[in-house]
Amino acid sequence: THEGTLTGNSFQRSKICGWTSVAAVPKVILDAPYRQSMTLVLLSGAVISMLSLAAATLMAARISEPIRRLRNVATALIEGRTPPDTPLRIAELNEVRAALNEAVEKKEHLAAIVASSGDAIMSVGLDGLVRSWNHGAERLFGYSAAEMIGNPKTIVVPEDRRHELAKHISVISTGQSMRAETVRLNRDGVHMDVSLDMAPIRGATGTIVAMSSIIHDITSRKAAD
Repeated sequence: THEGTLTGNSFQRSKICGWTSVAAVPKVILDAPYRQSMTLVLLSGAVISMLSLAAATLMAARISEPIRRLRNVATALIEGRTPPDTPLRIAELNEVRAALNEAVEKKEHLAAIVASSGDAIMSVGLDGLVRSWNHGAERLFGYSAAEMIGNPKTIVVPEDRRHELAKHISVISTGQSMRAETVRLNRDGVHMDVSLDMAPIRGATGTIVAMSSIIHDITSRKAAD
């Protein structure tokens, strides 16, 4: 307009009288409904976002508490304590807890078998360090578990037989089991003829992490032969 106001104009000529009708509306008035609609949309979006965030926070709180309790159950099982028997609110987590209980029971059962076995049973990491050493191994070699675990197996391997250990680990690393007869040393330095039954030990991801060995003293048999 003459005053500098932006307007939206529309005109149409009448077919009857030939007159032209003109409508001019300031842009501020024309844009007002759009601004109101956009404001309403933005406010609605903000409210929906806040409600969604609140719902997500509430849901996360409901999930995080059972997960923390499941973590406490797992920690108790690992440490040999009796875990709380309170049901978790999420059915799937109860299934996970049942699976953990079953796995720990199997592990304890196998550990009891190994511990009570009269045979010498040990596990050796791929680095050659002893990881486990049962009572049978203590009786056969004269070294306690505390003395052997974390130390190299070569303590009980004669120097001229140490190349065999690297060979055994190499074969076991491929996933194969093997049996061999060799010579080992006890704490007193006495050489013993032994048979070895070796097998791979796999970790949680399925990769081979160690080698198990069941050792039988066959000195008497060898002497008889």
